[in-house]
Amino acid sequence: MYSYIIRRLVFGALTVIGVSIIVFMVLRILPGDPLVAIFGPEGFTKLSEADRAHYMAELGLSKPLVVQYLSWVGDIARGNFGRSFFRAESVGEMILRRGPLTAEIAILSVILSWLVGIPVAIVSALRPNSFADNVSRFISILFLAVPGFWLGMLIVLAALFMFGYRAPLTGPSLLADPWGNLQVVIGPAVVLGLGQAAYIARMARSSLLEVIREDYVRTARAKGLSRRPMRCYPSSPCRAFSWGLSSPARSPSNAPLARLGSAMRCLPRSANATCSSCRT
Repeated sequence: MYSYIIRRLVFGALTVIGVSIIVFMVLRILPGDPLVAIFGPEGFTKLSEADRAHYMAELGLSKPLVVQYLSWVGDIARGNFGRSFFRAESVGEMILRRGPLTAEIAILSVILSWLVGIPVAIVSALRPNSFADNVSRFISILFLAVPGFWLGMLIVLAALFMFGYRAPLTGPSLLADPWGNLQVVIGPAVVLGLGQAAYIARMARSSLLEVIREDYVRTARAKGLSRRPMRCYPSSPCRAFSWGLSSPARSPSNAPLARLGSAMRCLPRSANATCSSCRT
């Protein structure tokens, strides 16, 4: 257990280092001059060679690439992300100011995706090839195919022209103005959540259908267990975890026997009886 965690942490650290090297090299290889981005094309032509060398040395771009990379990594480790050339302010301050709104949008989109995706998947899997299943699959494919920025633009334009509503451009704090904060984050959260919900619905539907068609479920049905307890007890843990958190189909070799045993323990003694756990 501990060796596995340590091994994964080492692999993760190596991955982060490799990605940082690739990003650093790509930024240095791409054509363009940082002085042109700072001063503009016209301002760059007015700089003398001495001025250009002075600014490059001030930015640390005249040093060898290895020294530049180590200095860049060191600044990031210390929390020094530099200053924005376009806004003339610290990048760290920008992240601190806009980071809470981004976190709120991410959390809200995840919650919406689960609240929408899981029920749709359950309804679709319990009645496969029905009208509801076809509609849910069509909507899932639609939201997977539609770009998020286009859907967001449609929502903004529809709210503006149909209802005359304009979302605020600045994001107040959640504690200072909850209603104003919600107006800012709800649109992006819905756009992101719908795309994630479509993915979750398709994956959860496939996993739930796989679990329902397992041998232990068919055995329980053959032994007289009714359809409602079958939905609520044997397949419920599997459908919640098999597609994302832990898959019973990929569990150790004794897992099918354990699931069969749990299903058999839940079997009624007669076709019309149910156990106490199934009633709940």
